[in-house]
Amino acid sequence: MAVSYSDLLQFFYQCPVGLVETDEAAHVTLVNPAAARLLAPVLGNDDLSDLLPVLERLSPELLSALTRERTALGPIGAGRRFTACTNAEQATWVELLAVRVEPGRLMFVVLDADREQELVRRERVRALEVNDQIVQSLVAAETAFGLGRPDRAAELVSSASAAGRRWIGEQLAQAGGAAAGVVRRRDAAEPVAEAVEP
Repeated sequence: MAVSYSDLLQFFYQCPVGLVETDEAAHVTLVNPAAARLLAPVLGNDDLSDLLPVLERLSPELLSALTRERTALGPIGAGRRFTACTNAEQATWVELLAVRVEPGRLMFVVLDADREQELVRRERVRALEVNDQIVQSLVAAETAFGLGRPDRAAELVSSASAAGRRWIGEQLAQAGGAAAGVVRRRDAAEPVAEAVEP
């Protein structure tokens, strides 16, 4: 089925993903409402007729990649992610992708990265909580051992070890590497063997 230019233009403006078309100097030729909304916090009183100041503020790394790959067609900085905070107070984030469609014509994709950044923040908080739990258990175990309670010390060390294994297992499961609670790594037994040698 043939697609008309008006159909493509309608898709461009209704697309929920931010799209910005520019020339090689980053002068904007087309911008859709989603891109304007996502980039609004960093624009201030400026308009979106020139993307260069926006890139300078948001992602100097992407700007450098554009300069380095001046003649390359296709994705710029392939394999790299360019994320930027557009509003520090509200912690709003975007991900920027750039594609050189043809010589002198660039298309920038602007994605809402808020949810992903929130998940990263939660994972960091969870990691700190697990780390604190392990440290507290080990400190308590050391105290118990010093008070002549080796059985209690062993219980606390076992608890700390289990918490660490669960956390690592969860991370591996999320990455598709193992079931939750199971740690699989090469040479895992070597340090254990050294520790129990007489």
